[in-house]
Amino acid sequence: MESPGAAAVQQPPPVHVRDLVLAITRPTSPVFAASLNSSRSATTTLLAEGQEEEGDPSMTVAPIELEVTPLHMLHQPRWIDCPFWGQIHYLESPRSVDVDLEQSRWTWLRDAGAVNSRLILGHFLHPTPDILEEASSAGLKMSWNPISNGRLGPGIADIPKYRRHKLPIGMGVDGEASSDRSDPFENMRVGLYSVRGKYQDPSVLSPQDVFRMHTLGAADVLGVADKVGSLEVGKLADIVLLNPPHMGHLGNPVSAFVFSSGVEDIERVFIGGKEVWRRMPPLAKPTSNWPAWEF
Repeated sequence: MESPGAAAVQQPPPVHVRDLVLAITRPTSPVFAASLNSSRSATTTLLAEGQEEEGDPSMTVAPIELEVTPLHMLHQPRWIDCPFWGQIHYLESPRSVDVDLEQSRWTWLRDAGAVNSRLILGHFLHPTPDILEEASSAGLKMSWNPISNGRLGPGIADIPKYRRHKLPIGMGVDGEASSDRSDPFENMRVGLYSVRGKYQDPSVLSPQDVFRMHTLGAADVLGVADKVGSLEVGKLADIVLLNPPHMGHLGNPVSAFVFSSGVEDIERVFIGGKEVWRRMPPLAKPTSNWPAWEF
């Protein structure tokens, strides 16, 4: 509510963040809070519970609503004081009215202290040159979701340009609601094909590039590259073991892996070095062993 004398002062449009309404989730218990202070309290409690139950929970906050207020009322702790990482869908819609609104909200994020290395931008399809430059310089990170972008049609991320600006990029699938098939192999191909088609040049992005973005790049964006994302001594040994018979004879295994593999080729899955899934043996002979193939 404005003070009695506020009407005589020419105030700018209400474009500053007051509260961040947060939804902090884990598999069993979403927590909703109506303000930044109550969100901090609820999240601290949630992390303490997670520490007891799960040992070392890694969590981010997801703002689902931004409430705005005139500048003279903005006198409370900012998001930058919050010790948690955040992630938002940003600049996804292609509609001009949405693009203009989202671009204007960059000021809100900056004033809230959210333009920093703890913020992950989901989609990020329509930034202005200034927004891209500021995001890169501030250490923000991007989650690229090519299957979702292709299905919903909001646009194609200009990955080569983002990489020239040194923006950290990790690949994700955005969930079955917009990706239908949460298949990282298909996601790599869709991303690779769409960007090559956008530029009409196959050299702008390689299979090795998207493979890294979906593994170590994604881990880096999430802040866990010291634990997962690659097979190195001291890391957690999260491993997907494949046996794709159609790529064994090819000279470049990474290219063959990206271009030809799918979830149907997964044989075993390990988490923390422990096997958690194994493909059951087929009930019938593999087609490669059929007598008809013997000449």
